[in-house]
Amino acid sequence: MKNVKPPQTLSLCMIVKNEQEYLPDCLESIKTIVNQIVIIDTGSDDNTVEIAKKYGAEVYYFKWCDDFSVARNESIKYAGCDWILWMDADERLLPESIPEIKRLLKYEKKPIIYKVHIRNIMQDGQNYTLSNAHRLFNNHRGISFSGRIHEQISPSTKNLKGEERDSNVNLYHIGYGFEEKKTADKLERNRKLLINMVKESPNSAYAHFTLAQNYGMLNKPEKALVHYRKAYSLKQFDPAMTASLLNIMSGNLVKLNMLEEAYEYGTKSIKLRPVQAGGYYILFKIATAKQEDENAIRWLQKLLYMTEKIGNTKTTISTDVLISPEKILLNLGSLYNKTGRIDEALECFQKVLDKNPDNIDAIKGLIEFYFRKGDFRLMHEYFTKLYNLIPDDLRYFDSVGTLLIKQNKFQESILIYETILSGYPNNVNVLKRLIGLYGKIGNLQKANELFAILKNTEDSKPLKSKVIKSSSPKS
Repeated sequence: MKNVKPPQTLSLCMIVKNEQEYLPDCLESIKTIVNQIVIIDTGSDDNTVEIAKKYGAEVYYFKWCDDFSVARNESIKYAGCDWILWMDADERLLPESIPEIKRLLKYEKKPIIYKVHIRNIMQDGQNYTLSNAHRLFNNHRGISFSGRIHEQISPSTKNLKGEERDSNVNLYHIGYGFEEKKTADKLERNRKLLINMVKESPNSAYAHFTLAQNYGMLNKPEKALVHYRKAYSLKQFDPAMTASLLNIMSGNLVKLNMLEEAYEYGTKSIKLRPVQAGGYYILFKIATAKQEDENAIRWLQKLLYMTEKIGNTKTTISTDVLISPEKILLNLGSLYNKTGRIDEALECFQKVLDKNPDNIDAIKGLIEFYFRKGDFRLMHEYFTKLYNLIPDDLRYFDSVGTLLIKQNKFQESILIYETILSGYPNNVNVLKRLIGLYGKIGNLQKANELFAILKNTEDSKPLKSKVIKSSSPKS
């Protein structure tokens, strides 16, 4: 009878400091899959340690030394299981990844590192950047971390003649969605470590790349560009990472209004790795900056196709961006409206409303669409729907009425202001507008009735007019 090998086990290894707000959700996401939790605390003065112990973690204390790889290596020193997964407190393992991890936990003779895919939520709370990192590896094979910051295990694995593999494991990272001050503090801390890393390894493309990213997130594009150029010139990255570098460098050049060079790098990225979203997104932004509407439409169409394709498979670059299809359709609809392709605009806005009937931007887009088409009945129908959803957006509603007045559409404008008046019966500006409009169409009786109300009312919410603008959401 053959000996049945016991199932492979898994250690979670983490380094933390003052993570009481984020640690519980992190540990909840992995508690059913791990056999051991190792926590290295680097100086918490909140309830982080107590929370970790509630989840059965082994907690060890470590004096911070401005080197993440040293701390990571300290954490895996205590790992007693066959495999190691490492995470940060602001990450969560997606539930559908648990069966995938179980499938991967098999005995391997040689060092194996698995690429894990990470969705990094952006500060708008809706869109994501996509990245990957080697987060899962077999224990007792000599694998270790290197790098003062943005530490990696791939160099040691290569030295050990190990193997890198892809996986379908996915993490959700909320760190980039932190409030502004917390993000700025983290970036400033990291900048000092990255500067030291560049000094220690001046010919490391990775060191220059990560410092450039830090400068970019600190809104210092000139300094970022110096290090992006250096990283690119060293030619040390594989095609997937090179394509990511080209996209990020292109985006940095857009900030500096160096649009021709930005376009050159964006197109190089797409030639290198056609199945991606980031390159098409940056080319759309370049076309928008150059006010090239048809090119902007073309790149958005490609971006929509690639976003759907990547959603069903995977990106082929190391770091990508995932814009919601809803947002892409809204931008497309606005551009179609602007360029007179109104049927295509309608299709875009309707697709958004099919999934989300209360999408404010799509409704505004349809208001603009029906205005351009001259269908004021449907325009008023969507105006009323919007008014019921966001009755306090008085400046926008007034801008619709003002636009109609400028087109001499007085009857249609009266419908708009009567709708507003139903919610704000004592608003002086609305009353004045309606008095003037009824006067223009010769309905003096109605104008006098409203004038009598005006004389006896006090305005609670003055209404300032502004011209209606495109409903395109910001990208």
